[in-house]
Amino acid sequence: MSKIPRSWKRYLIILWGLYSLPFVVIIILFILLSTGRLGYVPTFEDLENPKNNLASEVWSADSVLLSKFYLENRTYVDFADLSPKLVNALLATEDIRFHRHSGVDARGTARMLVKTLLLQQNTGGGSTITQQLAKNLYPRDTT
Repeated sequence: MSKIPRSWKRYLIILWGLYSLPFVVIIILFILLSTGRLGYVPTFEDLENPKNNLASEVWSADSVLLSKFYLENRTYVDFADLSPKLVNALLATEDIRFHRHSGVDARGTARMLVKTLLLQQNTGGGSTITQQLAKNLYPRDTT
């Protein structure tokens, strides 16, 4: 078997380094996420059972609503109770490609990065409904 020339060894080391770099970065990212170094990450239980700030209601014995106590006036509504026109209006204004992505719209994110970084326009528009929900359910610690 012939020996590999010295100049080729350097190129092979660089090639394997570039090939393995994404895997190393992903492993480091997972370690940082699991130890909480990149901020709070909700557990699966938190994601499956979000806490809602529903209004407390006071009812009389004859089923009359007397008052509500709340910080945010929210009431639980089943999805089936929503008008399809309301759902379609939300999708049309907030996330037109909702049914074509799995929660992160790569096209919208790329457009937002180009506008923000290259064109210096802060017009927003990179987040999906799913990302907005996650942001509202699990806000960053603002203290």
